Amino acid sequence: MGLDSSKDINPNAARGYILEKFTRHKGGANCMVMEPEKYLMATGGEDKSVVLWRINTTPTQSKATLKGHSDYVSCLAFHEKFVLSGSADCTIRKWCLTTHECLFVFEGHTGRINKILCAGDFIFSSSVDHTARAWTLITQKYEAMEDVCLKIFEVGLPLRCVFLLYTMISLELKFISMYLSVNKYSFPLLKNEVRSNEVELAIALSFAHVVHTYAIQS
Repeated sequence: MGLDSSKDINPNAARGYILEKFTRHKGGANCMVMEPEKYLMATGGEDKSVVLWRINTTPTQSKATLKGHSDYVSCLAFHEKFVLSGSADCTIRKWCLTTHECLFVFEGHTGRINKILCAGDFIFSSSVDHTARAWTLITQKYEAMEDVCLKIFEVGLPLRCVFLLYTMISLELKFISMYLSVNKYSFPLLKNEVRSNEVELAIALSFAHVVHTYAIQS
């Protein structure tokens, strides 16, 4: 995905329309995430930056450019008042959507961050270093990085980088459904009944054709 370039449109194509072209990154755009409730979109680029866009304006306007990573941005995730960015610099940054400040830098991975998943007060990240990590999102309570990183999941086999599940949580229905994303398709892995005041979170790490599941209790 590149937001500073586009393909030519075949004039004979039935519905080949470019509705809008975004030109803010100085290079290719690697990832994109939407937050429809806040009318926001974020893109991460080869230029090491994250760009926030207002999607309720015509034309779409860039709201802010977030800079701080020392290598390209590889993944993004919105979570309430924050946007989180993962990078090839092995870090995850937590940005405030109001002030656009970097509030915290999660350090510990030794390879590019592949995916960020947010669930409640937890952040889960996967990396090409063959590990996934669970972090607390409430970073203002802690000073030491070992307190912010709650758990490290080590795969140990140098086959493929690990990926995280998409997690869907419903306290009203009192269940957690886990879905593994493989080649754009989602496959249900497990469904656990839980108490509304005691939620178990689980993640799965996949590499090659093997899936490992791990439970984390809050």
